[in-house]
Amino acid sequence: MVRLDAPPCHSHFGYGIDDPNNADLTLVGSRAYNQFYFGNISYDITKSFLAGIELSSWRTLYVGQLPGDSVRCEFVMKYGF
Repeated sequence: MVRLDAPPCHSHFGYGIDDPNNADLTLVGSRAYNQFYFGNISYDITKSFLAGIELSSWRTLYVGQLPGDSVRCEFVMKYGF
């Protein structure tokens, strides 16, 4: 018999980038560049309840302002019905 249940542990990784044409940006504070990386892992405690953690790194460049950098660690719990 083949088991069709998914394993209880899941992981996801990703990357995103937004790099508009800077000639189109006229306002100070407009986002000139944005990128992020993320990775997460979650565990199905029951069929309806999971818990997990995600780590992400963000880099944003602005027109006429200092860049913004952020590293985030977030905990998640989800109940589905």
